[in-house]
Amino acid sequence: IGWKPPAPTLWHRLFGSKDIASVRYRCLLPIAELQKRGFPVELYRHSNRDQYKAVLFSKTYGPKDQDLALSLRRRGRGVLLDLCDNHFYNPKDVPLYRRLRRDLLKMIALTDQITCSTPDLARVVAAEAGLKKEPQTVADPVDPSLRAVLPGEPAGRPRLLWFGAHGVSNAPGGMEDLLRIAQPLERLRRRWDFELI
Repeated sequence: IGWKPPAPTLWHRLFGSKDIASVRYRCLLPIAELQKRGFPVELYRHSNRDQYKAVLFSKTYGPKDQDLALSLRRRGRGVLLDLCDNHFYNPKDVPLYRRLRRDLLKMIALTDQITCSTPDLARVVAAEAGLKKEPQTVADPVDPSLRAVLPGEPAGRPRLLWFGAHGVSNAPGGMEDLLRIAQPLERLRRRWDFELI
């Protein structure tokens, strides 16, 4: 199986794909673990495309990906799609996200199996794409590199780690999400004294 993350961007070239959370959590960590267990998976290489039984597209579904997916299907190969962001959500009606929606729907029509990072996202994808069955949920793995960032927990006081973007262009989100859940977090902290970082 070839695991295909989004095409490299300027950010990837400057900082490396491992620094993009979705590439690290949804591609690199699963590939490493599956390879350790003996499964024949690798980061997608175009030169190996004819050897793959299936290609897993991870949050990548533009016209070139659709062409590849169609080619794979015609040759009886599997097409899998993994999603960890809701690219259907576009309350500001940003043209880029209108195009992403169209591309995503086309790609969904070409896939054999869809996985989503959360049950909520799976419900959204099923509703937006008119699927009869919700995609399977596959949560993010635990990132072993966090041990270096969080070297030890104060005795008896757990840490709750939030990570994400400060904000996004198409909708309210990012750090604003913490404000939306401030009251539940405060109630939880009264029962369980944790540190939010």
